[in-house]
Amino acid sequence: MRILVFVSRDWERQRDVASDIKQAVARTGGADLDSDGEPDIIVIPSRDKEHFEEELRGAEILFGWNITPERLEHAEKLRWIQLASAGIEHVPVRAITERGILLTNARGVHSVAVAEHAVALLLALARRLPEVVCKQHEGRWEPDAVAYKQKRLAGKRAAILGFGSIGVEIGRRLAGFGVEIWALVKRPRLVREASRVFGAGDWREMLGGADFVINCLPETKKTRRWLNEQRLSAFKRGALLVSVGRGVTVDEEALIGALVKGRLAAAAVDVLATEPLPADSTLWTAPNLLITPHVAGLTEDMFTGVTGLFTENLRRYLTGRELINAVDPERGY
Repeated sequence: MRILVFVSRDWERQRDVASDIKQAVARTGGADLDSDGEPDIIVIPSRDKEHFEEELRGAEILFGWNITPERLEHAEKLRWIQLASAGIEHVPVRAITERGILLTNARGVHSVAVAEHAVALLLALARRLPEVVCKQHEGRWEPDAVAYKQKRLAGKRAAILGFGSIGVEIGRRLAGFGVEIWALVKRPRLVREASRVFGAGDWREMLGGADFVINCLPETKKTRRWLNEQRLSAFKRGALLVSVGRGVTVDEEALIGALVKGRLAAAAVDVLATEPLPADSTLWTAPNLLITPHVAGLTEDMFTGVTGLFTENLRRYLTGRELINAVDPERGY
């Protein structure tokens, strides 16, 4: 069994992840399954794109970020793909499942990191930190630029769009600041972390009653451009928006319009419809928009959690048990 690892463009990091997997396999006695003295599980860290493509032809398991349709066609022995990300928009899900290849993602592994990033972005907007940093770079001491204009979080209300693992973690952290939590869910249910729960049809009341809106929506057919001009127009005037879900869930032209018109006081996004964001994109110059380059989950210890998930799933795979985070192509995650 050949396991191909391609979770980073950094060769040293890739080699470390492969080493951790080898150690986990050795601890379970799985390196030599039939005791013939030869390793039955071989873990291969990709060295570069060419090496990855060469090794993919003989790999049974891929632990990585993505795979293109063209590469999938040549991966004749592939039986399982473990993604290092929660998102699946960068892999040909239909082609994978039609071939009977197992597909699992890292849903939940990055939740705390993304939640912390979302709270950091909200605090940056509320305390108008981008303006302060600009003044610092210009060597200017101008307290009037932000004095009496900053927002407190305590006593405010946040509407969290998509109350999965990330939304729940955001809610828990904002509650610690004294923020009331409203939650948008696909199917109405009791939610311990929110004072009110809304279904998709109740968006107008929810958006109009929130001081802060945190977008954690996954990418599905129904959520593409969910935050469109109509819904952005329903926001309370002067509200703040933070988006850490999927970039395609926001109509970016409508977002710029809401910022220009002052419907939104400010917004922060870590995810965009097109990544990398083109240099000529009007988003770069949109007023009161803070952009981070899709780094919310990329912490220094990220690979520890992702590798732990993979090794647990590997144990399940070897013993024929159900894998954690199996992707449902109909749901889109």
